Amino acid sequence: MATVFQRTKKKPLPRGAQVVERKGKRLAEWLDARGKRRTARLSKDGSGILAKASTYTVRFVDEQGLTREVGTRCRDYAAAEQLGRELEKRAMQRREGLLDPAQERFAKAARLPIAEHAAAHIEHLRAAGNTVKHVRTVERHLLAIFAAAGIERLPELKSAAVLSAISALRNPAPVESKKQKQPASLSTCNSHLRSVKGFSRWLWKQRLTSEDALLDLGLFNAATDRRHIRREMSADEVQLLLAVTEQRTLPEHGAPGPTRAMCYRLAAATGFRASELRSLTLDSFDLDREPPTCTVEAGYSKRRKRDVQPLPDALVEPLRAWLAGFDPGERVFAGIAGDTARMLRSDLAAARAAWLAAAEKEPEAVKEQMQASDFLLYADRQGHVADFHSLRVLFISRVVASGASVKEA
Repeated sequence: MATVFQRTKKKPLPRGAQVVERKGKRLAEWLDARGKRRTARLSKDGSGILAKASTYTVRFVDEQGLTREVGTRCRDYAAAEQLGRELEKRAMQRREGLLDPAQERFAKAARLPIAEHAAAHIEHLRAAGNTVKHVRTVERHLLAIFAAAGIERLPELKSAAVLSAISALRNPAPVESKKQKQPASLSTCNSHLRSVKGFSRWLWKQRLTSEDALLDLGLFNAATDRRHIRREMSADEVQLLLAVTEQRTLPEHGAPGPTRAMCYRLAAATGFRASELRSLTLDSFDLDREPPTCTVEAGYSKRRKRDVQPLPDALVEPLRAWLAGFDPGERVFAGIAGDTARMLRSDLAAARAAWLAAAEKEPEAVKEQMQASDFLLYADRQGHVADFHSLRVLFISRVVASGASVKEA
């Protein structure tokens, strides 16, 4: 039979309390703020009083024969007693195999707010070693979809609801007072879909749902709606960009010109991403090896594997001289601005301005032709852009052009 009781908690003696003894029990007696006389039992050491909780607790034996105590949050004894009987009944049904533990687990998960499950998923991603950027992106995507689709519990996580949220991204509602949002590209929609599909699959793997609710939800063909197409910079563009960047240091770039120029060189020579380049230290370079190499450790690589890239011979001596100014363990590109796209765009504009200024004495027809060209422009006439990742495109193109096999590339 379940036992219903009120827990007791030790509290300090009220101000002005007097110790009295009644029927062999020591009590504290005092007047409360309303002038009403109150009494309570003293603790064993006599330094405080034992106050009863305002709600009842149930003690019962579960299906494994263990004694458990469950807070009912009930102020009514009869209601708490009824809950105790229900807990005992369920324990008996589990013991006899009349209740499916999996179905109980699904029901319990369904009652919790979906935000709690999302927070647990984000913590799981963080503990699994995903990058801070990836974790924040997934969290932002999930919150956006839940808000747009009005999803508050797991049973509401359905393909139709998610598609309605994606449709809101593709066709934002008109806003009068605020700036109108631009329709999201299919690539952006796919990013949101990957995040929410990953969450749904995680729920299923954690046995919080009976199935992957979004298994049937596919991705869009992003190739039909590309908004940000990168272009490959020519060798002449890169050469002039490096020459101008070397001599150009601005506070907003976070790093002096020579550091930015070396960052661009390494990006084009290794194909490493900006975040991977920021992880490099003096120990990442082995310039005396044959061939010389640059290494990104697995913890900083996007693919979570140790990446070792050979360096071109022409870069070894300039790199050796530049690295002489750093201490072992010091990150060589720590000062590079977080917004590398804006940084490169600024350096491209400066390089184009220098290129046009050098042609001041050229004939007018030549200057007009130069003005109309795409040389060193961030976006060309086709709308293709040259951002920091374009240096990686340049590297990959050179690898393919060298005759490397598909596997080597």
